Amino acid sequence: MMTLSRCASQRSLYRRLAQSLLVGSLSTMGLWAGLAAGPTLNLGRLEIGQSAAYAQDSSLISRYARAVWEVEKKRSYYYQMVKPLMGGSVPDDVCSRRGLPGQVQEICNKFNADSADIVNEKYRLTNEQFNDLTRRQREDPALRDRIRQELLRIQG
Repeated sequence: MMTLSRCASQRSLYRRLAQSLLVGSLSTMGLWAGLAAGPTLNLGRLEIGQSAAYAQDSSLISRYARAVWEVEKKRSYYYQMVKPLMGGSVPDDVCSRRGLPGQVQEICNKFNADSADIVNEKYRLTNEQFNDLTRRQREDPALRDRIRQELLRIQG
């Protein structure tokens, strides 16, 4: 049986992950458009040399791109479910808001859990790795290009 504090901790983790995934999704859309767009978030500092390590780790970049791709497909799917429940207009930060209608909150919880499973379990990325790569690709054209190439390769 899950303790109340563990459940609250998981919800907090899911909320932070959802925000990170939103940034990742927006950044991915920017990649597709050839832009480095996306809202800015303070995701922490990277140690010098970490970008170079990412640029050389093809497995990490591949796992990141695959995670972003799958999370974006989930986000799009759940967005279509939420849209009619929100009267046709869904704010970008819908899952971060308080006081959502019950069905919307359930969908957000499912998206958060699915996203965490995709990133952490399926592609074995920590939240820190995911956030760092999301931030780094906005600042590093070479890394952004490697991720874009991997996304194109994934689509076949």
